[in-house]
Amino acid sequence: RLFMGDVGSLPIGSVFGWASLSLAYRPSEAPSLGMVAAVAVAMIVLIVEIVPVPLQIASAKLRKGKRLFPFRTPVHHAFQHAGWSEPKIVALFAGVQLACCLAAASIARGG
Repeated sequence: RLFMGDVGSLPIGSVFGWASLSLAYRPSEAPSLGMVAAVAVAMIVLIVEIVPVPLQIASAKLRKGKRLFPFRTPVHHAFQHAGWSEPKIVALFAGVQLACCLAAASIARGG
């Protein structure tokens, strides 16, 4: 088993993202709106997982402990707190990410 927190997993994911963009993007041409939209759709799970954390922390610090969101952040902790098993959460996130990637591929191809 190997456990990788944000320090390990985010850089590895960034390298994969950079590699895929560098394969699809030619420096001589500007990225198309379709490519930008495809990347945005492919990043939905990452955005939903990462963005609420600093917002929740800032809210708690600035508003004397009041949370911005009623759920725990990162979002997978909200599922754990609701009683979901880790394999079930991983399967959900993998399924949603697969659907986002398929939608992104469709957008990138113009369909």
